Amino acid sequence: MKRAKINIVTVSDKLMKPLMVITGAASGLGAELTKQALIAGYHVLAIVRNKSSFKNSTASENSALHILQLDLNRHDCGEVLQEKLAVMLNDGFSLKALIFNAGEHHCSTIEEHPLEDAKRLFDTNFFSVLRCLQEVLPLIRERGEAQIWATSSLSAHMGLPSDGLYAASKAALERLFESLRLELEPFGIDVGLLVPSTFESRLMRQEQVVSENSSCDQAQRTGSTSTPGKSVTILASRFLEILKGTPESFRYPGDSKAEAILDQLYVDFGIQRLGLAKQWSDRN
Repeated sequence: MKRAKINIVTVSDKLMKPLMVITGAASGLGAELTKQALIAGYHVLAIVRNKSSFKNSTASENSALHILQLDLNRHDCGEVLQEKLAVMLNDGFSLKALIFNAGEHHCSTIEEHPLEDAKRLFDTNFFSVLRCLQEVLPLIRERGEAQIWATSSLSAHMGLPSDGLYAASKAALERLFESLRLELEPFGIDVGLLVPSTFESRLMRQEQVVSENSSCDQAQRTGSTSTPGKSVTILASRFLEILKGTPESFRYPGDSKAEAILDQLYVDFGIQRLGLAKQWSDRN
């Protein structure tokens, strides 16, 4: 599939419609962020696997909501997103943020985790992001003003029992975004990561447990049955405030638990590592 042709349309800044693109927008953090962005006056391109997910949502009644039904595990998901985004940008929308929030979580020991399930986990949490980035980055560079974000996890920084494959997929996502940040810095495009610890979401109900003898405890097996509550509302509100301005950091903790741990890991080392990465890049 060929990339959609980009026609640069000159429109007064006052007439441009601010747009956020959010994957995984049907539930959890994505749904709450979509809701709050609409209230704040943004247009939202909500990417969902099933349009019916918005059937009972008050957000679905907002004319600023644009829904794209797309399975991000499709090998052409990036091309589909690029085509849709090109049409919207040529129609007077101004991309403010592209947010990769869709994710999948499996709970299983490394020994028990079926290889095919592990591949699907990486396909959702890592390769779908890569596919989309490779297709839409030329479009974003052409416009040169959008922010690019991904929802990471504290698991990316420490592997816990029965969380190894998920942790590995999020760690891969973080390394990808660290490189992306340096690659896009000359173009003035901000890249960042939101790093929560845990919050109520449908992810916990998507967990896959391989056997009854798995080290996952009973609560992990059944998953949370509650709907996203106060924690995800606060997280979305905090994230939206970051998106409204110019990010001052690359990695933002999503809550106090993540903040405490990331502070210990990155306050000094994180700054040093970025400097070392730039030095290494210059030498090469």
